[in-house]
Order: sequence, then C-alpha cells, then structure tokens
Amino acid sequence: PSRRSPPWTVLAGPRAPDDARPCTACPNRAWVPCRFTGSRRSTMPIPDTVHPANQDWKASLTPGHVVRFRFPVVAEAGHQPVAKRRPCLVLEVFHLSGQRFVKLAYGTSAETRANRGCEVRVNQPDGCAAAGLDRPTRFVGARSIIVSVENPSFEHVSETGSPVMGRLDASLTGRLTVIRKRLRLGATRAKNRSTERKAPRTRTANS
Repeated sequence: PSRRSPPWTVLAGPRAPDDARPCTACPNRAWVPCRFTGSRRSTMPIPDTVHPANQDWKASLTPGHVVRFRFPVVAEAGHQPVAKRRPCLVLEVFHLSGQRFVKLAYGTSAETRANRGCEVRVNQPDGCAAAGLDRPTRFVGARSIIVSVENPSFEHVSETGSPVMGRLDASLTGRLTVIRKRLRLGATRAKNRSTERKAPRTRTANS
C-alpha cells in the first residue's frame, strides 16, 4: 500500500461490504488497510491474543510477551542514550530483593547482518498479528536490558490497556528457548572469565 493509504477505520454496520476480505495480519487486531495483503477492509474478528490486558500485567508477564518500552538507544558515539519507543520481547522474568524484573530484547524492523545468530524473527502475518506488530520485526537478544516492571519507560497500548502488545505465537517458542539458553551460557562464560582474571590478583595481594 502507498503512503496515502487511509487511516485505520472500523467499518460500521453488521453486514460486510462485498469486496471486504479477511486479514489475518491486522497489526492492531481491527480493520485495516493492510500492509501485508493489500486488503483495504476486513471483517476478520479481533483475535484472542493472550495478554494480561487491563489486569495486573506486571505480575502476569512471562517470557514470550511483547511489550512497548522506551528503549535507550545511542544514536552517535559519545552521545547520551536517547529513549526510543520500541516493541520489546520479554526474555526473562525474575525477582530480586522482593522486586520483579524483566529482561527485554530490542525490537527492530531494520534488516542488518548484526547479531544474526541471537535473534527471534517474527516474519509471518499471523505471527505479527499475535505479537501486536504492524510489520515483520526481529528481536535482538544480544541487545537487551534488565529493568524493573515499575520502570516508567513502559508505555500503554490502547488496544490492550497495558504495555503488553501481544505474544509470540507457538511456532516461535522453540526459537525463543534456544536464544534464552544461548544468552544464559554466554553470561555464565563471561562471569567465569571475570573470576579467572581476578584470581591471580588476589593471590598476589595475599602473598
């Protein structure tokens, strides 16, 4: 579709127009000028995407949820990070000192060769619809951040009433598991290397 496509609109009336076609790739699960199929109108009912909605989303987050978050991005070397609103994938959820934290992976639609082995790609229309995305997106596991669920950079989405946009569909859960294990292994190796570097210094100081 062109940039002059009309804004998102809901077709009034119980009967769909004759030229209306169902669209399984609707970004906000409503009626669309769809960028995936070119369909101008759709009578497709809103899918039942699994998300915490207006309930206590902070306590309901689990790995696989997609949230809207103002992710700190460094535009140029030497400059301070700038908060950029992005879809982010929840990689981990854990507690520390009685507080709930999540590890978020940066989401982008840009196609680059960076971090190819450590990303979750959402390319299919059905997958985008389930995750609440309006275009194919890749979540970069190597570009992640750990934040409290109380962080003010979470932004509510009008369609869900919470920062939760949607969730990865079942076809991507295996890939998410692989990436989570890969990141955990990398973190363990980095910790071991750090311990090994500190050990000689400690023995020298005590000798």
